[in-house]
Amino acid sequence: MLLKRQGDTKVTTPVKTPNLQFNTLCYTIKNHSCSLPFRMRGNVKNLELKFLRTMILEHIFMSNDSLYTEIVLTVPQLRVTGLYNTSCYLNHYDFDLYGNGSFQWDLNDFKIKANITLDKMTTGFMQLKKVSMDQAFNSSKFEIKNLLNDADVSSVVSEIVSIVIPPLHNYFKPTINDFFTRLIALYSEVLFSNITLEEFIGIIHAFKDKATNNNVV
Repeated sequence: MLLKRQGDTKVTTPVKTPNLQFNTLCYTIKNHSCSLPFRMRGNVKNLELKFLRTMILEHIFMSNDSLYTEIVLTVPQLRVTGLYNTSCYLNHYDFDLYGNGSFQWDLNDFKIKANITLDKMTTGFMQLKKVSMDQAFNSSKFEIKNLLNDADVSSVVSEIVSIVIPPLHNYFKPTINDFFTRLIALYSEVLFSNITLEEFIGIIHAFKDKATNNNVV
């Protein structure tokens, strides 16, 4: 919970959000330097984040100079889908688990907290100076298809992954946070190259005022 300060606005208001799409993400998870009982490598294609319900803005704060912003957003239902190609070696069982197919991950009450610091350039435009974030979710369900070309194996693994996701999420949270931080930085380059600081401040204040007027807390 962020501390209440002058200028803070605690709100519960819907925010329309587009789905996000990515082409290909490659990954390698090794166990030589950690205690994970497996090692994995592969790639994910056509990754899409779908907002099944309207995003909720829970908190927003902007500093007096408008260069520092805190935001807390909750996505009641988030669905992650994509195509995978993976190979996973299970140490304890000396067994290779592989597959090539689709997956779906449904998350409930996915919450993002972001702190963003901007720099004002002499041109009047902005650049991102620093961003930090954290995220969490209440519950989730994972489903994967075509592991070992076997529906029963895929079903069992889906249930196991759904159970172990919470501890794995805690383990990989720094990596996930870094991914979202890079995503924010990427989109900020596009946004801030087309809008001045004064225009950005006007949009944030208008949005903040609208959220306050719609506040149901």
